[in-house]
Amino acid sequence: MIYVIFIIWHFILDWIIKGKWGKAKITELFSHCFVYTSGFIPFFLFFDVNLLWLPVLFVSHLFIDLPDSRNEKHLARFIRWFRKRFSKESKRRILGIDVWYYIWALIVDQLPHLIILLTIIRLRC
Repeated sequence: MIYVIFIIWHFILDWIIKGKWGKAKITELFSHCFVYTSGFIPFFLFFDVNLLWLPVLFVSHLFIDLPDSRNEKHLARFIRWFRKRFSKESKRRILGIDVWYYIWALIVDQLPHLIILLTIIRLRC
């Protein structure tokens, strides 16, 4: 049950609260990561997760969301590279949007966040 609560809370903090920070200039990215990490403090206290994990959560979130010089996430570049090398142009378009690109983006972007968060919960000592 704790995993489900943390996953749902992750998506609330990462997507809904992100707002304009999603475009991530470096100061906005620090603000987003701070709000994201701070949002877990009540859950860490309630579920007896050591607060020393908060810096790990902050730094990992910062690294995963860190933009490159073109203000684009490194993971977005990886997705494009992967599609060019290993898949053909998707024929599944809805209103002209390549649906598979966004599905891969969701998986590649969110999976590292969830792996780190679930590892912290598992190790919560």
